[in-house]
Amino acid sequence: MTLPSIDSLQKTAEKSVSFIEWLVELIRKESWVQLLVLLGVAIFIFGNPKTLSFAADFLPDDWNLEQLLPSDFWIYWLVTVVGLFLLAFIITFFTLPNVASPGLSLSERSAIKGLISFGFEDAALFEKLERARVIRDVLNALCDSSFHFGILSGESGCGKSSLLQAGIWPRLAAHQHQALYVRCNERQPLESIRHAIHHQFKIPHEQLETLTLASMLELAASHHQAAHPETLILMLDQFEQFFIQQRYKEDRQSFIEALREWYQQQPSHPVKILVSLRSDLVGRMIELQNALGYTLGPNQNFLLEEFEPGEAANVFQTIVTHEHIECDENFIEELCANELADPRDGLISPVDLQILAWMIAGSDVSSQGGFDQAAFQSLGGLEGLLNRFLERILKSRETDERRQVVIKLLLALIDLDNNLRAGVLTESELQQKLANSLAPTEIYEALQWLIRSDVRLVTPRPKGDIQGYELSHERIIVAIRRVAGQELTATNQANQLLQQRVNEWLGNECSSHYLLNWRELRLIQQNIAYLIWQPKKQQKEAFIEHSRRRYGNRRNVVIGLALLGAVGYGLSVQPKFQIWRVQQQLVTLNENPRSLERRQQSTAALVAIGAWKDAVMVAHRILAR
Repeated sequence: MTLPSIDSLQKTAEKSVSFIEWLVELIRKESWVQLLVLLGVAIFIFGNPKTLSFAADFLPDDWNLEQLLPSDFWIYWLVTVVGLFLLAFIITFFTLPNVASPGLSLSERSAIKGLISFGFEDAALFEKLERARVIRDVLNALCDSSFHFGILSGESGCGKSSLLQAGIWPRLAAHQHQALYVRCNERQPLESIRHAIHHQFKIPHEQLETLTLASMLELAASHHQAAHPETLILMLDQFEQFFIQQRYKEDRQSFIEALREWYQQQPSHPVKILVSLRSDLVGRMIELQNALGYTLGPNQNFLLEEFEPGEAANVFQTIVTHEHIECDENFIEELCANELADPRDGLISPVDLQILAWMIAGSDVSSQGGFDQAAFQSLGGLEGLLNRFLERILKSRETDERRQVVIKLLLALIDLDNNLRAGVLTESELQQKLANSLAPTEIYEALQWLIRSDVRLVTPRPKGDIQGYELSHERIIVAIRRVAGQELTATNQANQLLQQRVNEWLGNECSSHYLLNWRELRLIQQNIAYLIWQPKKQQKEAFIEHSRRRYGNRRNVVIGLALLGAVGYGLSVQPKFQIWRVQQQLVTLNENPRSLERRQQSTAALVAIGAWKDAVMVAHRILAR
């Protein structure tokens, strides 16, 4: 028999401990559905008739498994397994909340979009929202004969999608141009373009499947029946998804090659491309420009900026007037200048205005005489509005577990000691920071959800040459911490426990008797990313390190004893050891014989196993008798 290696024993022990901890955690959290499914799987695997028949070989000879179990045992086994899974399904069906939309339910023609973009049908309203100049500049450039390829960039939430859909697209027809609007997503760009052509121009999928990008655009440009030839403008919105979803250069190569082929052709129907993406990823566009051999000039590169306080006040007044919400104009100007303006540059994001209008529309300000200083204070100020906004956003996460994943990720993006943003963190840095509480797949999924256009609680920003992420605004920190205090009770317990035990440890001359036990240490480690370190940061770090060392030493002792036990067991089942045991038993039997016949039998057994010395000794005893 080959002894197991130390590494395999250690891994088995660690997996067993992890399974027990996970099982205890399920019981503590009262995760009955998971427990029922686990029990059903266990009964299905270990309780089925085949497994029991195999286990019968290890039962004593006088035990009859057929007599112990009823004749129709397999029926009880099957009913039990199906019943457990059915019960888990019923509990899930009645307890799982419906998926709520993060946004407020408003009519399509509403001026309050929340975090949803303005669309084609909102063109008349969008003209009043302080974007007339940039619309004019982009249209003039698109209609210029020298324009072939261009970029529209801006901060996340500045309104790029709204500008394309409600500002540019509706006005292209007046300039003998037609638009093909494509919102990029997780799919390959060519697939998204093919789907958009089918949807907007009603060209069958079968006709598009085998075509290249250049051929598809040529077909779309010639498909529109008009008295005069029209130029096709392909608008690729949210093009940052191309770099986010196709992370590796080889994944992007096919579309870049398709763009290069289109750019070098001379189609009979003119086609122009306008790409829209976040300003933090504009530098990545050099990969496309190098492939096209094209350098952007001032008329091909547009930056969409956020609003000045005066512009923001006009936009907000237009929105609330359109929705028949009475507001104090002087207060709106003061609010934009003092409350909404970003302290770094004094600008206001359209998203901030939409959030404010969104929350006001969901409250009853009409009964208070309109939205003014008093109504603003009665709603809890900007923080109160942000609290309600955050709660509404989080309701769209289907379960408590998924909500907690998002909250933990948001807390990791906050400097909890100073109540500030923690800066730009990469995905790998977040994985390292949250290694004890979230899996990498959970972090990736939550990040993609948080940067969605209808959520935007996190803003993607570059960190050197790597994609990073930052909390969208410091104003939501208080709201996040308040929600976390309600949802993450374990985090609060960890902070309270650490504060109390550190004081006890320091007050007793750092005695090891006051260090954390394994359960307390596990709670601290699971919430290490959310601990409040100040005051006594150095003492807290030293206290946790001493507790880890003590727990590590005890764990090593336990593993050592387990290894010794395993080695002893392994030796005990070795053939040589078994023979030696038989030999000793035979010798002992001969020292206390019951009969001469028994002694002769034991002597023969010693000869059979090759124990000649002992056999001779026993033989001398027989002769001496």
